[in-house]
Amino acid sequence: MVRQFEEDVKKAMAAATKVKTISHRERIPDYIKEDIADLHNLQWEKKIEQLDQDQSALSKMAKALKPKSGKKPPLKNETGIINEPKDKTEEFTNYFENTFLPNKPASNDLEKFANAINGLAHTDYGD
Repeated sequence: MVRQFEEDVKKAMAAATKVKTISHRERIPDYIKEDIADLHNLQWEKKIEQLDQDQSALSKMAKALKPKSGKKPPLKNETGIINEPKDKTEEFTNYFENTFLPNKPASNDLEKFANAINGLAHTDYGD
């Protein structure tokens, strides 16, 4: 009886200390996600408090967190490659002007349609 109890305790200890990996199909409960977020926030606050004391470390951290601004890639159009920022701006402007035309009044469209119909009505098809 004692021996069975010892075996049960060993099995329970092994099961309790075994690391469980979560597959991508399993959902992590929200309370665990919140605990992880709280831990990250706490670690971040500690790091910020340490930086407040050291000015050079603060500037290093600011530099590390600053987004990397590399050279922007060139644009391609029908005439070739565009590298200059001013030319890129002009190309984007032309593209958006051609793509997103302002709304025209409906009467203008009706006039075009009526003119097209009149043009077809007065066309001689050689019958």
